[in-house]
Amino acid sequence: MILTFSNDFISDINKRYNYKGYTQILIGKRFYVTTISINKTPFVLCIPLHSNCQNHFLYITPPDDDVKWKSHGLDYQKMLLLKAEDIEHNAKISGIDNSIWQEILSKEEALTTLVKNYLMYILSIRSKRSKGLILKRQENNDLNYSSLNCFSDYLDELESYELQELEFIFNNFSTLDELLFSLNEDDTRK
Repeated sequence: MILTFSNDFISDINKRYNYKGYTQILIGKRFYVTTISINKTPFVLCIPLHSNCQNHFLYITPPDDDVKWKSHGLDYQKMLLLKAEDIEHNAKISGIDNSIWQEILSKEEALTTLVKNYLMYILSIRSKRSKGLILKRQENNDLNYSSLNCFSDYLDELESYELQELEFIFNNFSTLDELLFSLNEDDTRK
């Protein structure tokens, strides 16, 4: 499923965190692949599709050879960590080129694994920082430039779960109601 979010919602998220004067949520109209949920939790991960991805992304073939598509992909460093009510009140279903969507579907396992590993990596770095341990330069950069900093309350809540038992699930819903029902079901089973 591809979603777009209201400008007001993205602006509100952007106000939560900045690093060196830059916010970490991608601004402008973005298409988000909203298909990775985390079992037994109320959370869904929304991964933006865009060009000029920097470090943590899954390459997706652009629709044409125009240079504007440089480093085109799903940028999980800039993903959103949301709950059902965030999506219900702020998202709309959108669409992308079918060939891009088919490529995303063909890479669902890789995307799910990359997203899970990245989220666990960020959680481990946060834990190190909260314990006063010194971070390596790359860890510090990865943490500071992650959009997940904008969701610190949600990350705190996520850490209350048994992290080793969490399963990341690529879902291919066709309606918002299906997605919201799935999230609410997982929330009631915790």
